[in-house]
Amino acid sequence: MRLHTNTLTWRAVHEALDRAILAGRIPAHVSLITCAEYRSRVRKAGIEIQLGTYDKEPGDGRRWSNTGTHGANSEANGEGVYAATWNEWGWFLAEVFAADPEAKCNWYDGAAAFHARTKNAFTGQANAA
Repeated sequence: MRLHTNTLTWRAVHEALDRAILAGRIPAHVSLITCAEYRSRVRKAGIEIQLGTYDKEPGDGRRWSNTGTHGANSEANGEGVYAATWNEWGWFLAEVFAADPEAKCNWYDGAAAFHARTKNAFTGQANAA
């Protein structure tokens, strides 16, 4: 996923994940598999992010991540990375948008759009109007 930001660096993105883990919202084994800075045409910087884990627990619903170059990841492809769940991405992005409310990624053009599209699922006020 490409994050576009005017203020965040790769270090700030790592700190956002750390905050979500310390708050108990994301398991400690989830990490930033990819976190690299790129240019952005819509903000001052772009940061490519892949959130995932090498651990899978029975029943956690994890699937292999997409490599971005040759389909689904697997141990046979050499990495064995499982994608983060929707909830893990949500809590992570909530921390990112708390740090930069004007950030943009995929379907979310800023914090307000993120919380509206997720129906405040990651504010502690789910389904609030």
